Amino acid sequence: MRKLVLVVLIFLILTLVFIVIINYKNNLTGNIILSDKHHYTTAICNETNYCADYEITCENNTIINKTFTGAAVQYPESWQDPRNNETTIAC
Repeated sequence: MRKLVLVVLIFLILTLVFIVIINYKNNLTGNIILSDKHHYTTAICNETNYCADYEITCENNTIINKTFTGAAVQYPESWQDPRNNETTIAC
């Protein structure tokens, strides 16, 4: 009797683990396909030519996060940003 309970308990645990793995895998795949989330880095410069590097996170063409990467540089006053005048942050 005790062995039967143990076998049933092990079977239920394995079934539960299998169901969780199948659901996790299906949800993960579905979320990746449906998500329009991407990351990129860009330097944002101020009027004194101090430029800091940021990681930009976009989802569905909207910026959802800007994180300073820790990298920055101070260019001389005569330096001009070679990028065009359009905004450097876009999704």
